[in-house]
Amino acid sequence: MQETFEIGPIECAYCGNTTPFTVVAEDYSAVMTHEFEHETPWGVMDDTVHRKWVHRMLICSVCKRASFHRVFTHDGEPEEVELLYPQPILIPDGCPIVWRRNTAKP
Repeated sequence: MQETFEIGPIECAYCGNTTPFTVVAEDYSAVMTHEFEHETPWGVMDDTVHRKWVHRMLICSVCKRASFHRVFTHDGEPEEVELLYPQPILIPDGCPIVWRRNTAKP
């Protein structure tokens, strides 16, 4: 079984708090390896690059609800993070309504 670890702080889409999240599951099944050759002063070298999306299940340390996101990595270095669930609430610019998040626990 995989060990859990913390990342963040990240803003929780449920409770609105910016807090560390615990990663409870990761999926590395989308690994893509690209092999290529390049010229060097010592001749042609074979090289490989590992690019992938890592899908994660996260637990908010405040409200204890699960979120899902994915991280695009290039040779193990994170490049892009995308929240998959819950969808962030978008309020159009110029909207006169003041909206507050429900911070009560379910």
